[in-house]
Amino acid sequence: MGDLMLGTFVGCVVGGVFPWVNTELIVTGAALLAAPNDIAGLVALAAAGQALAKSTVYALARWAPHLLPRKLRNLLTRGRGLGRGRWSVPLTLLASSSVGLPPFFLTTVAAGALRVPFAVFAATGLVGTVLRYSVLAYGATLLTGALALGSS
Repeated sequence: MGDLMLGTFVGCVVGGVFPWVNTELIVTGAALLAAPNDIAGLVALAAAGQALAKSTVYALARWAPHLLPRKLRNLLTRGRGLGRGRWSVPLTLLASSSVGLPPFFLTTVAAGALRVPFAVFAATGLVGTVLRYSVLAYGATLLTGALALGSS
């Protein structure tokens, strides 16, 4: 079980930095292999890996934006005035981290570049990620249980 947990954590760190690595697939697959009592821990480790990666991306965008690709810097320059309502930024980050729209990688970069307070970014990102991974992990195990019952 330790290798599964470690692999899930590492996979979510990698997927948090490189958006083409599908962390949802990693979490769902790991949940199907895990014992039912281990799923909460699996979700927590996956969310921690994602949070570590997204915090790094946030920091890069906030304190070293010159290291970002030029296309991304240009996009951020055009969007500087967006989302300045009291609740618009936290709600956008929560929606992005929980359902993936807008993509969490892009909102992470934008949050760093727009200097959203780290506590707001981290709290909304972690809550949304835990929600998303919980639905995926528990949903997959419930679905496979239901399918197994239906085939017998």
